Amino acid sequence: MEKNRIEKYLKEERHMELQKITIDPTLLTYVAQALGRVPESLYDFQKIKNLSCGGRPVYQKLVDPLKDALPERLEIVRGDFSVIGKMSRLRKLGILAMPVKDFSFLAACTALESLEISACGVVDCAFLGKLSSLRSLSLLNCSGLEHLKEILNLFRLERLSLEGSQISDISDVDCLLNSRIKEVRLPEHILKAKQAELEKQAAASAKKAAARAKGTRRKSGPAVPFQPTERGSDQYPYRLHDFNSPLWEIYKGAYGNIEDYLVILMGERDRAPETFKLRRLENVLKTNYELAFDNLCENLWHQMSFYPATWLALPYLARLMEGWEKEKDLEWMFQCIMAAGSILATDVYGDRPGEEDIYESYRNAGLRIRIMTIDFLAGNLGYVREKEVQWRREFAIAVTAILGEQKLAYMLSLSGFNSYYVVCPECENCDEEMEVGYFELSERMKKAKAPSGKWDGRSLEDVKRWLPNLFRLLEDEEGEELLSYYFGTYVCPECGKKLPVLTGMEGYYLAE
Repeated sequence: MEKNRIEKYLKEERHMELQKITIDPTLLTYVAQALGRVPESLYDFQKIKNLSCGGRPVYQKLVDPLKDALPERLEIVRGDFSVIGKMSRLRKLGILAMPVKDFSFLAACTALESLEISACGVVDCAFLGKLSSLRSLSLLNCSGLEHLKEILNLFRLERLSLEGSQISDISDVDCLLNSRIKEVRLPEHILKAKQAELEKQAAASAKKAAARAKGTRRKSGPAVPFQPTERGSDQYPYRLHDFNSPLWEIYKGAYGNIEDYLVILMGERDRAPETFKLRRLENVLKTNYELAFDNLCENLWHQMSFYPATWLALPYLARLMEGWEKEKDLEWMFQCIMAAGSILATDVYGDRPGEEDIYESYRNAGLRIRIMTIDFLAGNLGYVREKEVQWRREFAIAVTAILGEQKLAYMLSLSGFNSYYVVCPECENCDEEMEVGYFELSERMKKAKAPSGKWDGRSLEDVKRWLPNLFRLLEDEEGEELLSYYFGTYVCPECGKKLPVLTGMEGYYLAE
């Protein structure tokens, strides 16, 4: 019985060896170029590790498939690219402007690490789902991309480019934008459509919020300016960890080691090396230095999560901020306050590094940033007032975190002054109905009254006193009005429990 099985197996093997290898004539010329000779057997095809076909002429034409005599095993069949699926050692593949109608052979190319398909019509991404070794994928100028979400199965993928390709459903790319893929480049029409969608939503939300809030403005006194600090030269010492320290591989950001970005930022701006961008929807032309700063930020608060790299990065931000303060560079000061505040707003669950000196340096750097921020508020709010209201509002949220109200800043950032989602601690009812412009907030919430008496311009103990004042200084009347609901009270529609709005929001956003 065993002998029969062996004979049957050997017979099948011989049959496979003797089968004709069908191949497109143009593909054969590129295969011959990759091998340095005309392939004679299946084993020859399996030797190929790097294959690029189409898009450029063959620089050394070793065979004319339609005229020359070919090895016995080869059979010319126009449009047949299936032999690529038998190249078991293939690591890098490029197919450019070739008449490929069926890409199913790609499913067998499991060793591929880099794949580029350009100007080849419609590509079904379902054939890519099992290419687990793939790190770089480019689908360029394709007339259609089907089953795009299959790309999410490529857990090693680091770079994805879809430039020039047609994607009919914008929602298909949302999952890619929120994935762990380091670099995603989208077609221009998708970038424009997403940007238009965001702008439309923001405009509609602002319009509805203004209409709802009109006529219900609470009366508040004139804004009180922030007073400058009395800082000492050696106040709150912190440490910059060396760039060759093993700590950078221990404490990482959302996309890994952040050391390279900080090296760039600590150097000269006009000599910053080229880098790719992680903020995929931004379509604004930026310098290499600005891209490095953006990439650092994306690593430190991606999806408003806390990352251990923050403990090492914040002292560097403090040092950068000190330099920009000396240079009186208001824009970079503004950007650094926005960044530091966003980073600190994610630190809401009490995470701590194993080394106490790292945490102490991180905490002191935060306090140094707080001092510089207060002095910026005391002397440069006119610069901030020139910006669009959404930037002013985000700036206020960042300042809230820097001045010690991290949980509040975290909830303000996630709710975006557009919603008030709460969980009732009494009956555990989850209320997600209170959205600005779509729900009458006064039905379940009562605004906080304006605090009595004037703020002294210094005390940070009562956020309900100094934060509305900051909104007044920023001339964001609507933001101040919406803030009064955050500081107000809520009545649960299920059990009638009355509680502070922020208490209910903590149950929604911060419950572990």
